[in-house]
Amino acid sequence: MNKEKLKEIHSKRFLSDRFKEVNFEDQNNLQFFLANYELNGKTIIEGKCFTNKSFNSWWYYRFKSVEQFKERC
Repeated sequence: MNKEKLKEIHSKRFLSDRFKEVNFEDQNNLQFFLANYELNGKTIIEGKCFTNKSFNSWWYYRFKSVEQFKERC
């Protein structure tokens, strides 16, 4: 698949501005995104995982800490 097609797929994903891409070693065609923000005085940590060619997330979870997110990835 060419890079232009991949960019089109990535742009159509439902990700808010809060999510930032996180890179790990040995990602195996997976992309991970992390959102870390405050809501009503609580810290919210959300993570999403996509395969390179998918529009829908493979998984979407809330975590208690960034370390839990890293373990899941």
